[in-house]
Amino acid sequence: HASMAERLDYLEHLMGDSADRQSRELEAVKAAHSKHAKDLQGAKAALAHQVSMAERVDLLESTVRDSCERHAKATSSALARLDAVQRRLVAVEAHGASGSGGAAAPTVAGPRPGG
Repeated sequence: HASMAERLDYLEHLMGDSADRQSRELEAVKAAHSKHAKDLQGAKAALAHQVSMAERVDLLESTVRDSCERHAKATSSALARLDAVQRRLVAVEAHGASGSGGAAAPTVAGPRPGG
């Protein structure tokens, strides 16, 4: 049989080895946790960037849509004014041709705008 001192030394050795192994395993777990936490932060940042990109695309689409609507209104208004000018010109030409008794006033060549 082993003496009490030998048995005590053996138990202390086992406890020391176990503590060293657990310490190494704990450090490995801490390192893995730190890496996972860093990866999670990166994933959160990427997701935030994607949300930001979606919001930016929505803003651009809205801006383009608003610009198109303003442009369509301005074009419609300009065409209406041009049509009114064309009608007035035709009326003046008709009045000039019938009232002058001479040569007819020059006419505007080409199709009417908007039609």
